Parts: sequence; structure tokens; C-alpha cells
Amino acid sequence: MGLFLVVCSMAVYLAYYRTASERTRAYLQDIISKLPAPVVISNAAGTITYANGTVSAIFNQSPTEIIGKRYVDIFMADMPEDEAGHYYIEILGDQNNVFNEIGVRPFGCPIWMTARLICMGRGRNREMVTLLSNSEEVSRAASSIKLQPA
Repeated sequence: MGLFLVVCSMAVYLAYYRTASERTRAYLQDIISKLPAPVVISNAAGTITYANGTVSAIFNQSPTEIIGKRYVDIFMADMPEDEAGHYYIEILGDQNNVFNEIGVRPFGCPIWMTARLICMGRGRNREMVTLLSNSEEVSRAASSIKLQPA
């Protein structure tokens, strides 16, 4: 009987915190959806899990078409597949560095953009928020296909 009560208490505890986490995530996505800059969120597996409405201007696709695609296919299309994958893991896996700034060419477009990357969480729950902005400095500095910290 004691074990049953412990299990029931744990179930209630986990349900409460799961609901609170979902509420917080929905609140943050509501805030991000109102930003005038394109924002994309990807998970530890490299899959895009969220994109705000502003990404339509850059990608010529709705956010629902971008969700579920691989991050490297969208932001690192000019790089070889294995190099892009390693670079994504390197950025996301650095637990000490939560902020990066790189130059990207989404879908291989000719205009370089600044991507500000903010990594949050740990392990399989780690996520990366990408905020895009036009950058003439990045386009001048990028003479070849390079994704290096700006």
C-alpha cells in the first residue's frame, strides 16, 4: 500500500510539472511569434520544432512547412552533409557556451545573414534558438562557404 501511495504521489507531481512546463513553453512561443525577426527553434536531434511567422519572408515557406525539417538542410545547405552535422553537434553540444553568432545562407541563398544561436537545456532536452538578421558585415567577411563563429 505504501508503494502505491508513493507511485500515485509521483504521478501527480510529474503531471503538475509537465503541465507547468507546457504552459511556460506556450507562453514563450507566443512571445516569439510576435517578434519582427525570424526565429527558429531546433532540438538536440537537429530537427526544427518551431518557427515564427516572420520566417516566411526569408524561406518563402510557411512555418508549418519548415517545422520537422532538418536544421542543417535549411541553414547549412552549402556545406557537405557530414561537416554540417558535426558543426551542428559542436555548437549544440558545448554546455559552457550558450551563445554563438555565425554567418549562414538559408537554403543556399546568395545573401549571408547573421544567426544568433542561443542554446538551452541539457542532453536530449537541449534546444537551440536561432534568431536571424541581415548583415552586410557578414556578407563582406564571407568570401566562401564557411560557417564559423562571427
